[in-house]
Order: sequence, then structure tokens, then C-alpha cells
Amino acid sequence: MKRWLLPLVMIVLMLSGCGATLESSDSEGTNDAATEDLGTDVDQAGEDSDQAQNEVNNESSENEAATDTAVNDDITDTGETSTEDTNPIEASGNMTVHFIDVGQGDSILIETASGNVLVDAGNWNGRAVIDYLNRRGVTHLDLMIATHSDADHIGQMPLILDALTVDEVWMNGVESTSKTFENTINLIMEKDIVYYEPEVGDGIDFGDVAIDVLGPITKTNDANKDSIVTKVTHGTIDILLTGDAGIKEEATMINQFGTGLQSEILKLGHHGSNTSTSAAFLETVKPEAVIISASEKNSYGHPHEEVVARLIKAG
Repeated sequence: MKRWLLPLVMIVLMLSGCGATLESSDSEGTNDAATEDLGTDVDQAGEDSDQAQNEVNNESSENEAATDTAVNDDITDTGETSTEDTNPIEASGNMTVHFIDVGQGDSILIETASGNVLVDAGNWNGRAVIDYLNRRGVTHLDLMIATHSDADHIGQMPLILDALTVDEVWMNGVESTSKTFENTINLIMEKDIVYYEPEVGDGIDFGDVAIDVLGPITKTNDANKDSIVTKVTHGTIDILLTGDAGIKEEATMINQFGTGLQSEILKLGHHGSNTSTSAAFLETVKPEAVIISASEKNSYGHPHEEVVARLIKAG
């Protein structure tokens, strides 16, 4: 296991969203803050005024695109790359996990011998996820998990739901006023897709791959705090996916699960923000490698310096 994890340790300081190849982005910068969709959480007080203006701009932008299920191809500078996958994370040959390079957002494809699962779907102002799935030849998803309703996590769900067959969708139940969320819900109903809001203790197996729900333990009706947290287990490999869950939610999980949180790979909460990834959480999870999904030179400063310092201190 350590042999294939060793190259991953080098991605700790990567600022581009990690693709299946775990390659750095060729993009020199993004305008993600200027194009962030409604409902996206801002974790620094100084960004509140920018976010208010962004929401006005975004509603206008999305209304213009609402007549088309596909995002315009001429959108540029999103921080996404289109590199092909060459080194996906594999375990025993029958589970492959792809951390797709979506810029400032999250998207993880889990391929197993018994089915495909997509956790989150990137940002609303791009199409990296649907393009990646197309290149992989993925036409069917057995399960789609939206950790929460922010548009940097459900952004391309309408594209995917429209283009692929999807058996079931899990969401946390916290609604959003964004067009992206509205389009997502409409397509779920239109296509009669099974919809479920999972609780802690729920889980699903795909052959010898288990996906267990570890959060949210306490629901607050806050999109980020109520992020669906999952642990993917295959043999001796555990991968912890935390959405945008914060430090308080991490502490609750520590109290609830203790050493049961231990995982070889951790996808950092909230794109490496200082609102997540406490020292106590790192000490409990004890990851050998971490994934940070954020765009290069993003306006939020993700990953924050103190989080990187915690990672270095934790080894």
C-alpha cells in the first residue's frame, strides 16, 4: 500500500484541483470568486461584500443559461484542466478512485466492479466533470452523492442527470435558491430518479467496496455544516470524504467514531479552508495522504497557510 501512496504525498501543496492523474493545473488563475453561484459559503468575513455582489451577478448569469441544459462552451478561466487520466488511485484492481480536476470545487468518481458512484459534481460554470465521465466512457451512475447544495459541489449535476442514466441521488436536504439547485431537483423528479437523504449509519455496498455515512451527526439546516460525510472502504484502504464540513462537525465525529475515522486518504474539508481540518481531526484520521481540491490562485486563499502548516506538522 505504501508504494502506491508515496507519490500522493507530494500533492499536499498542490493548488489545482486534483485530477485522476493528480497532475497540477496548467491554468494560471481563475475568476472563481467573481463567478461563484448562489449558496456558496464564504469562510472569511472579509469576503462577505464580494459574495453579495457575486450572488447578483450569478443569478443573472444562470438565468441566461437556464434555457439550455449544457453550460456554454465559451466559458473560460475556470481553473479546470482537460488532461487525460494516467495514474488513478487503484486498490486491488477492482476499485479506482478519481479526484477530478474541477478547479474551485469537488468531484470524486468511484469506479468498482459492481457499480459507479459520483460524489459531488464540480462548479456550475464549467463542464470538466461531464467531459471527464465521457472520456472514461461512463454512461451510467448507480449512485450520485451531493455532499451539499452549494454550486461548487452540485454545479454540473444538471448536465450529468440529463446526459447519463442515474439510479439514485443522495442529498442532505438543505435547499438552495440557485438555478443550479432548482434544475437539479427538477431533473430528479422528471426522470423519476430515486432520491434519498441519508442518516448517519446508512451505507451501501458495491461488491467488496463499502460506502458508509458518518455525517452530519447533528443537522443544522446549514449547507456546509450538514455536508454528507462518507467513508469508502475497500480491503485495507479507507478514503474519507468530508464535503465542506467544519471543525465543529469534525469534533462531533471524533466524539462519535474515534479511531473509526482513521483513513489512508483524506479529502480535506472545504477546499483546505481554515474552517476545517483541525489538528485534532488530523490526529484522529491519521491520513497517509490528503487531497486538496481548489483552483490555483483562488480568491479565497485555499488552502490556507495554517492548514498547510498542520499537514506538515502531522507528517
